[in-house]
Amino acid sequence: IGGTLRGSIDHYSDGRRAVIGTNIKYAPYVELGTSRRPPHAYLKPAVALHIDEYRRIVKDELKG
Repeated sequence: IGGTLRGSIDHYSDGRRAVIGTNIKYAPYVELGTSRRPPHAYLKPAVALHIDEYRRIVKDELKG
């Protein structure tokens, strides 16, 4: 993915949930593709690559 999109990816947590994403308007078209362009997924593969880490973080947070 390009530098603008890559640099815009951010996250936040409100104590009950965590959100990872971007506010770049064309991001969904890159991730999911269009009728003219194939998808170039970047968020789903990143989540899949780090899912064990995310589960550990959630488990640790729930223990309090």
